[in-house]
Amino acid sequence: MYSLCPAFFKTLLLLYAIVLLATGLGCSGPGHGYVSDESGSKQIEKKIEVEAYSFNARLRRDGKPTTFKLEVYVTDTLLGLSGRGYLGKGALKGWLRDDSLALYFPATGEYVSESLSDLISVSDCPIPIATLNAVSLFRTLPDSIALADGLEVLSNYKKPDRPEFVITAADCLWQFIITYDLHKNKWRVREFEFTDGATNRLTAERDRHKSRAFVKASRFDPTPPDGAHRIRP
Repeated sequence: MYSLCPAFFKTLLLLYAIVLLATGLGCSGPGHGYVSDESGSKQIEKKIEVEAYSFNARLRRDGKPTTFKLEVYVTDTLLGLSGRGYLGKGALKGWLRDDSLALYFPATGEYVSESLSDLISVSDCPIPIATLNAVSLFRTLPDSIALADGLEVLSNYKKPDRPEFVITAADCLWQFIITYDLHKNKWRVREFEFTDGATNRLTAERDRHKSRAFVKASRFDPTPPDGAHRIRP
């Protein structure tokens, strides 16, 4: 069974909290609505309308690789996160808002629930919260938006239909590489790679994308049961 540790969360933290949040991801996705299905008198669990991504991901930590399926559900208020497949069914679920992160790991009974300001403060290279911009990285090329102070973007258009961008921060070791392609005439994330500049590297390649999908509301509920262990990165 896959064993969780603070290094794993620090890698995800730097990827989501510093890079995605620094470009304002979280408040410009598709409409957020609830629907319910009924069969006779029995009501089916409510579902949420999202833009859905599925990535084949690999985390290399201290030279040891772990592969898993990462699903990202974009709404107008948050990113739903789900890990499954290689990690086991229902291996993680939760969400990222513009001010907080909550994840629950059923397989190990562990969870993380922190404000992003607290999470970012544990990094050796924080990005000032006050300079964040509300523009979606999942929908806009990085060199077309105003990034937070201190972030730099190197653009590569050698393949015009598959541009690549390297995002870094001054005096920081971490690096984020993201590649886009056109999906129904709109730029969408194809693959990304993040390294903390030391021994941790996260790579992910998109294998599926739906511009409109409905997922169960329970996938967004990271509430841990009594007795779950809280992990503090």
